[in-house]
Amino acid sequence: GPYASIGKGARVVNAIVRDTVINPDADIQNVLISRSIIGESAKVCGHFHRLNIGNSSQIELIEIDD
Repeated sequence: GPYASIGKGARVVNAIVRDTVINPDADIQNVLISRSIIGESAKVCGHFHRLNIGNSSQIELIEIDD
């Protein structure tokens, strides 16, 4: 997407990334990320729109039916 920076070794699969910095070795799967910063070696999967997580973090985002 526009204005995305993806670091060396980062993996982006089935994702839309806009206005976001993805640091080296991060793993991004099955998400739409906008205006976010993803730390080095962080892992993100699920559904989310804005996210800032630190290095070596792991987050799995799931939908909850109310």
